[in-house]
Amino acid sequence: MNRDFKAGETFYVQFRQLLSPEMLTVDWSGLMGTSWKQAIFHGPLGTCADVELTTGHRNSTEQIPTMYTECGSRGLYTNNGVPPSLLEQGNYNCAYGNVNQADCFFYPALKWMTFYYQVSLGNWGQPNSTIQAWVALDGQPYKQWINLPNFVLNNDSPGVNDYSLVTLLPYMTGKDSSINHPTAYTWYDELIISTKPIAAPGATGLRGDLDGNGAVDLDDLRMMIFMLVGTVPKDLAKADLDGDGQLLLVDLQLLVRILVGIP
Repeated sequence: MNRDFKAGETFYVQFRQLLSPEMLTVDWSGLMGTSWKQAIFHGPLGTCADVELTTGHRNSTEQIPTMYTECGSRGLYTNNGVPPSLLEQGNYNCAYGNVNQADCFFYPALKWMTFYYQVSLGNWGQPNSTIQAWVALDGQPYKQWINLPNFVLNNDSPGVNDYSLVTLLPYMTGKDSSINHPTAYTWYDELIISTKPIAAPGATGLRGDLDGNGAVDLDDLRMMIFMLVGTVPKDLAKADLDGDGQLLLVDLQLLVRILVGIP
């Protein structure tokens, strides 16, 4: 990250990833008891620690990403992980015990995905941190899959082990080198870490077309309102219509003018 992020600070991470079919068809959890990870945000003392936010493949039956902290002892689920709880939130309603493709984001094979995170660190040990994450397939808008305000993030060594590293890897905790399995591949691209919101990739095209469908319509108006209130990440490359580097009500006013045809 090139710096430490401490209590009271916010950082943003965005990267793209593509999975080979074998990443999803091999029964990793059946072979080794665990499945693969995608990304770990952590400090210098290790990737399995109190300062840790990990994204990983849930299992070979439930092919969804989930997040956890503290070596997996606490998942980023609603209701503190006690059923009924949601494994994915935001635009999804992915309930524990009812993982299905209508309510959950499932990994696709051979399609680039963009993952985007906003992590707002509160006071260590207090329920005032907020973790948000979105995902998008190429040519589609972001959909939020993690939305956990009032979450407790711990740090037993502040100033020594603050959030400062991003590790992208398909690591499997229980992998046994003596077990043979089909070769599988994953590709990463375009890692960005920032103290400010990050524009969505490929943000070009018709002015005011926030959802990229080739037209300026009410869906774009709704999306800008969602950006302004924080329901979806701010895409300044598309939504900053006056070019001042911020997303404000004046941009919403400009979008309304575009929508009704006022120059």
